[in-house]
Amino acid sequence: MPTVIINDESVESQIGERLLDTARRDAAHIGFVCDGNGLCQMCECVVLKGGDHLSPPNQIERIWLTEDQLEYGTRLACQVSVRGPGPVEVLTRAERLRREAIDVISPPPGTNVGENLGRLVNDLLRINVDHVERWPFNMLYALSNTLAVQFSLNNLWQIFGDTIRITTKLLRSDRVSVSDVSRTPPELQSLPKSES
Repeated sequence: MPTVIINDESVESQIGERLLDTARRDAAHIGFVCDGNGLCQMCECVVLKGGDHLSPPNQIERIWLTEDQLEYGTRLACQVSVRGPGPVEVLTRAERLRREAIDVISPPPGTNVGENLGRLVNDLLRINVDHVERWPFNMLYALSNTLAVQFSLNNLWQIFGDTIRITTKLLRSDRVSVSDVSRTPPELQSLPKSES
């Protein structure tokens, strides 16, 4: 079975399985507002290693991502699938932004709130600039395909359930980066740590 490392956590995948499905099955921190239809870009991730074990960028990724982003290794997890044994290592945009926000709240040694906040703000601005650069083709694609997407009640329950599982896993994780338990809200202090 192929190995995929999502946000520093090793997961087994299947040949042909989309990265989004692998991430959701393991409750990895990833966005999936459009349920994998290539409309929201919330599942954006950066391939850190093993890009040759993934499918090449498809038309939908080329609509949303610039050539520079693709060259850097940015992919949409809902569009890319595992094609080789791996290992493949990715960092999701949702997790990267979460880590940057935690660094603002609790700066790691050698950093300060200002520089960490600057990095977070720059990252958020870059995300928006990248989308504007692809205008109007990305928006035309989204508008023309939004009505074609069929959401059933089961899809919505699956999205809701996956969101709860991901949030619960994040809250139980010992990798939160905030080391002082006294700064954790009392209702979260009693949660057991994950076994992973």
